[in-house]
Amino acid sequence: MKTVKYLLTFVMLTVFLASCATPAAETVKVIETVIVEGTPVVEVKEVEVEKVVTATPAETDKYGGTFTWGVSDEVPGFNPILNNWGTEIVIFQTTSQPLTWGGENFPSDVVPILAESWERSEDGLVWTLHLRQGVTWSDGVPFTADDVLFTAQAIQDEATTGAEWVRGRYFVNDVPFKFEKVDDYTVTITTVAPVPTLLNDICACIIPQHYFVENGISNADMKASEFNTSKNIGTGPFILEEYRPGEAAIMKANENYWGGKPYLDTIVFRLMPDVQSRIVALQAGEIDFTGISPQYVAELIDNPDITIFTKTVDMQYHLRLNVTKPMLADKRTRQALFYALDRAAMVQTLKQGYGQVADSPYNPAVTAYEATTTYSYDVEKAKALLTEVGWVMGSDGIWTAETVEGVEPGTKFSIVLDVLYDEDESVMVLTQSFWKELGIDATIRQIDPNVWAEENNGMVEKKYDVYYSGIGYIGTNGVNYQWLMANGALDNSMSYGNETVIELFNQAKTTEDATERDALLKEAGAIVWDELPFMPIYYDKRVYAANNKVHFEEADWQVGMVGIFGAPDKIWIEK
Repeated sequence: MKTVKYLLTFVMLTVFLASCATPAAETVKVIETVIVEGTPVVEVKEVEVEKVVTATPAETDKYGGTFTWGVSDEVPGFNPILNNWGTEIVIFQTTSQPLTWGGENFPSDVVPILAESWERSEDGLVWTLHLRQGVTWSDGVPFTADDVLFTAQAIQDEATTGAEWVRGRYFVNDVPFKFEKVDDYTVTITTVAPVPTLLNDICACIIPQHYFVENGISNADMKASEFNTSKNIGTGPFILEEYRPGEAAIMKANENYWGGKPYLDTIVFRLMPDVQSRIVALQAGEIDFTGISPQYVAELIDNPDITIFTKTVDMQYHLRLNVTKPMLADKRTRQALFYALDRAAMVQTLKQGYGQVADSPYNPAVTAYEATTTYSYDVEKAKALLTEVGWVMGSDGIWTAETVEGVEPGTKFSIVLDVLYDEDESVMVLTQSFWKELGIDATIRQIDPNVWAEENNGMVEKKYDVYYSGIGYIGTNGVNYQWLMANGALDNSMSYGNETVIELFNQAKTTEDATERDALLKEAGAIVWDELPFMPIYYDKRVYAANNKVHFEEADWQVGMVGIFGAPDKIWIEK
């Protein structure tokens, strides 16, 4: 008989009392996810169970206290238009805000944030946005249309290093969106062609014009400025009070927050790259919340002070390849490397089944997503493709170039796998083992992510061979994948620039009908899936652990948001 162990409660219950009487226990039915043990592959099921809960007294004081969040990555910068990597997004989502939710890093639904309402002209070329009034920056200066125009101009300026990830979204047909001020709280955006997804595209958080003007900081100097390295002025519920590189980012409540006083006094993002150290710290009460790897669930599941959460998120992890490297330039070589990966085994080993083998360049959340059956694990197919390209097997078991275009005959097929973060090492070790089995001289290189960025970002001829990354938290609109697949060689992390794919994305961006738009995106996706500038490995299910004294009931847990909580100001902690 199979044994069943409860893993988490998906339905978070808040019981409100009608009076201040002593709270009574109540039996309720909730849906829980369970692990079925004793099977070769982890099986996850949902079951209905009865639980006894005690209501939270209405008079509970939710204000005050410190919430400590254990994070794994060092922070490359705090300017929200210059950084789109990992931990820094989680941090600046507590300090900074976009005009609307509905673009990258935020939930997919278009929701008013700094823009309260909008309308579009009959010809579809002019959008009029009405900004939220009464909003001030965390330093007390009013937020106005000038800030919106300044942010857009900085993003569109090629001198603004670091904004490459979002720049293309502020253009259509290579022409920039035209932002104009009507008055302090009204902005128009004019485009040379209709852009029905415009509100999804202008997804970057707004930055304060007055700070950069008063301090004489040019767009070219933004990355090196204090605003990026140790300061952040925003319109969100928290302020970056102190940054200790390699240790922590300390946030304090923003007294000027337009949404009202946050429950918490302080949020501490504590840098802890090693997941085991985060688990130890959680058990010791040194941190309150963290993401963990699935293999550590068993270590925490029986702790009565800790709750385990799993969330299926809009996230795909993949290997990105530098297509300017002669050894990787032929798509058949990339296809061979992909066939040589047993991705089902990788998901089971890396995630204990908490994931799904990727079968498209798009995530399942995307309306243009179509599952495929190509690229099953097939080493013989991989060998045949390498032979077709002009590689021959050497006496030492390593493929050697014979007639490979651009590669000197006699050159061994060697490839370097860059590991930017400690937690990425396991996937690279597995990748190395599969490619070595194929006959590739694959080696692993540990490199600091900031050093890596300096070597590769914004360059056509990049230095790396292969690295591990992902794409996600950008919702249902496949046009949002343009920066990954169709930005052109300069602004593309693989130096990949297929003109047909770029044109299909440009057409999709201006197509009103959603079905027609998706047809164009599917066509572009099929080309990318064939040419493989990146190799999708799996779609992710995330595991989190939290101290039971922390309450997220009002915090709007968003599986499509990098920072997880749509309302971090509503997290509260028992004193």
